[in-house]
Amino acid sequence: MAMSLLGIALVWAFTNSPVNALGLLLAGLGQGPLYPTAITIVPSEISKKKSNHLMAASLALVVAGGNVGDAFVPWIVGLARTVGWCVGNCAHMPGVDVSMAVCWVGMR
Repeated sequence: MAMSLLGIALVWAFTNSPVNALGLLLAGLGQGPLYPTAITIVPSEISKKKSNHLMAASLALVVAGGNVGDAFVPWIVGLARTVGWCVGNCAHMPGVDVSMAVCWVGMR
């Protein structure tokens, strides 16, 4: 997540295209492994709690959450930009990072 936040900070701080490209690269590399990692960790966390009967439902919830994010986050960001709430590129990503961290800590 730190790499993602660093990339977002680069995009916000500089208007130079090569620096923005580097920032988006860092943000993507920081965000990319989070979903596969969640899919890998959820079964081990569920089995630690001896709740194997919830395995399928918990994995389905993680997959559904990822699909909802894929479907609605771009739409919400576009809506925010048309209304004028979004100032700059990647304005939603710190909120996404914080919400993922809260979920991560809550799962532990």
